[in-house]
Amino acid sequence: TSPTADLLVARVNLAGLLLDAQQFDAARRQIDAFDVDFPNHVLGRFLRGRLALGLRDFPAAENELQRYLARIPDDTRGQAILGVAHFYQNHLLQAEMYLQQAVRAQVGGEAARRLLAETQLRLDKPNLALEILRRAEQEGASDPHLMTMLGRAQAGVGNLDEAYAYYERGLLADVDGSGAALSIAAGLLSIGRESRAIEVLEGLPSAPGEGFRREVLLIAAHLRSGDKDAALLVSDSLAKQNPQDASALSIAGALRLFLDQDESARQMLSQALDLEPRNVAALFAMSRYAIKVDRTDEARTFLERLLDVEPAHVPGLASLGSVARSEVHRSEFEGRLTKAIEHAPAQIGPRVIAIRHAISREDYSGALNLIEDAEPVFPDSSLLHHSKGIVSFRLGQTELGLAE
Repeated sequence: TSPTADLLVARVNLAGLLLDAQQFDAARRQIDAFDVDFPNHVLGRFLRGRLALGLRDFPAAENELQRYLARIPDDTRGQAILGVAHFYQNHLLQAEMYLQQAVRAQVGGEAARRLLAETQLRLDKPNLALEILRRAEQEGASDPHLMTMLGRAQAGVGNLDEAYAYYERGLLADVDGSGAALSIAAGLLSIGRESRAIEVLEGLPSAPGEGFRREVLLIAAHLRSGDKDAALLVSDSLAKQNPQDASALSIAGALRLFLDQDESARQMLSQALDLEPRNVAALFAMSRYAIKVDRTDEARTFLERLLDVEPAHVPGLASLGSVARSEVHRSEFEGRLTKAIEHAPAQIGPRVIAIRHAISREDYSGALNLIEDAEPVFPDSSLLHHSKGIVSFRLGQTELGLAE
């Protein structure tokens, strides 16, 4: 080999080793040196895509890997990494496509297979996920995360007893406290095993860094079982133990609002916003309080503040639509919908709200334009088919409506 070829291989291998070791600063220096020695070389795109993925800059990773695959389209390593970048941006259909290609080529190993299964679970394709996960089980894997995913897949296809059995196996396997127990408790709750979920959750420590997920699940489990007093005890304890935490106060305030304890809910939520004025949960709960006591203008203010923080917040958008009663407010709401779609093009929720708003305004051509824009991104969406059917019926196109 030539010295130039040897240098290229050495640079790529060293950068790859540093990326594998998560030494990202050192990897960046090697990649910069590679670009100096081999300007515009296609492997530079691949390395920068891997670096961006390691740094969790998923849009940059997607951009670099798309440029790489444009020149080397059959590289399944690049497809696997691009699939990961799409997954973490919630571009699930694209993630599924690239991860399937990688898995077929046996690239990425068990990690790629599980990520593909997780993608398919989120796309409501539990039967496909089950095929992948059963293969892992047949090969001897029995870790709690696999058991949890198998439980979710079995629940997705309607096998609730099998789901319960896998969740129990996951709990038995979670000897090292891997964190799977919270997901298992959520799974138990989803299949109607509230008592068992409560038992699991009460045996776990609180984890504030996870947004008090344990407490939220425990409150939900008590409410599902009909024990409102127990739910209140959990939320009140959470607020007392974390008086300076806006998230804890938001959880407690939202529960009291749900239980019609409106004044104490308002006080807790106001305290949360004093601590953290941009807290999305508190802003949304305060908007619900304002709607409940018929303060429409106040509700709209809270919702606008919320959408300034999180433009594609679907419940917030839906609520703002319900209080946008004047023509000026409706126009502002439509602007919010446009911004939400631009902000989160891979989320179907804002698009569906925009479509339904157009239908309510009898703007059927606008609704069809929104549907046509969304169909390439969500080709299998029943929500889009249903919306298209409604528009067809409204336009007198009965056969097309029935077809949708």
